[in-house]
Amino acid sequence: MLHFGSLIAFLLLISLSLAQNSSSPDLVIELFRHGARAPLHTTYAPDWYDYQLGELTTIGMREHYLIGRALADQYPDILGQNYNLSKIYLRSSVLARSIDSAASQMYGVYEGHGPALNSNSSYPSSRAEPPFISSDIQQINQNLSNSQAIPGGYIPIAPNTTTDEGGVTLLEPTQVCFNLANNILENVLGDEAIQLWEDLAPTRQALQNAGLSVNNPYDLGTLGDALVCDYYDGRTLPGNIDPNSEVYLNVTFARNWYFTQALWGAEQQRQLLSVPLFNYIFKYFDAKAAGTTDFQFMFLSTAETNLIDLLATLNILTADCLMDNYKAQLAGQDVPHPNCNYTEFAASIILEFYNNSGSPTVIFKYNNVPMPVCSGQTECSYDEFKNLVNQSTNGYTPDDYKDDCLGRSLPELQAFLEKAGAAFEAKYNGDKTGLENILEDINEDGEGVIEDISEFVDNVGSDISEHIENIGSDISQGIENVGEDIENVIETIDNIGNN
Repeated sequence: MLHFGSLIAFLLLISLSLAQNSSSPDLVIELFRHGARAPLHTTYAPDWYDYQLGELTTIGMREHYLIGRALADQYPDILGQNYNLSKIYLRSSVLARSIDSAASQMYGVYEGHGPALNSNSSYPSSRAEPPFISSDIQQINQNLSNSQAIPGGYIPIAPNTTTDEGGVTLLEPTQVCFNLANNILENVLGDEAIQLWEDLAPTRQALQNAGLSVNNPYDLGTLGDALVCDYYDGRTLPGNIDPNSEVYLNVTFARNWYFTQALWGAEQQRQLLSVPLFNYIFKYFDAKAAGTTDFQFMFLSTAETNLIDLLATLNILTADCLMDNYKAQLAGQDVPHPNCNYTEFAASIILEFYNNSGSPTVIFKYNNVPMPVCSGQTECSYDEFKNLVNQSTNGYTPDDYKDDCLGRSLPELQAFLEKAGAAFEAKYNGDKTGLENILEDINEDGEGVIEDISEFVDNVGSDISEHIENIGSDISQGIENVGEDIENVIETIDNIGNN
């Protein structure tokens, strides 16, 4: 919890940031996560129907409607007018929940601003009647006003769902860099991941007492997802867990931390995964500076992975700062990284571009709060911001991304993930022989993914027996458990904390 003095300083920072540039931006790009949804699995959420899984809920619709209304008020010079296809661009990933979130947000932006039936006030409305045979149509149409094409001033705005951008998938729901798969495995089998699992032993026991079996971090992620989704939907939580309890805090934190650690725990992941999106953003900022695009606002609806790609690169959101904040919260202290907040449902990133007569600047906002990304300042010169991103991405280019991320086939990746999942199971259950054999198989079948198996084993903890001793594992129980529920474990890398 922030102290009063910290709160005043925080508000002062925002007010100073807003005062730096009070003019309307020339181009705004918003990247946002879909709103509240149903759980992805019924394992801990049996009351949800299969057809509901992963879909946007009414709560998620409301979230984005409210954001749309707020944006219309915040940018009246751009959004406070009728929809103009040449100036407003809407793009979404192919996920239904992202498409529905985009539609909900645009409804909030343009509520009541839909067009008239025709610019000619004397236009005969009968021409708008379809060839559909029904006695109701003429009567309904006669009762409609020509001042609005659709009652309520509604305007249907469908997002562009083109997936490809320069040979890569721009808005990717589960963006996994194929050739960094070994980083993912190292991240979830490393010392920090194991230590968190150990520290959560009392929580796991409390879950067991509540009838919730949790055997590995994948289970924690699945349970955390169910807890959050049920909480948003106003349902009784699994195991009757209190949303204000430490158990709820621990499980939801673990879900977020393991996911962030898996995909962005290694430096190369943080450097590489944001390259396609930043390249896309800079393409339009450059075009705006050159006067070659009419776009004034670009909405990009996606999943949490794309937001974390940018936030992790800029060191705003990482597994390390999440852990630091979590420990401070448990100790009742101020969090050391107040901007390090997980990308919850409907989280948003806004990049404002100001041309400033040839001296362009950029403001980067997370959940509408300007971030001090440029030497503690919230407003960056465009060159400074581009240099920051270039340094933070180690100078990687989109071609580097393709070479480093897309160099393996899907069957090769699937074969790796299957054996990596089994290695994960063996590690957490303490089967030394199983882990060594599986890692050896991975090396034989996945040459190029893990090139030096001995080095890899060292990195994730080569002395398994010492590890078992440290965590006090029951070897016989571990051997008995190895191989249980392998299909769930196979999904670990892709699904831990899945969007």
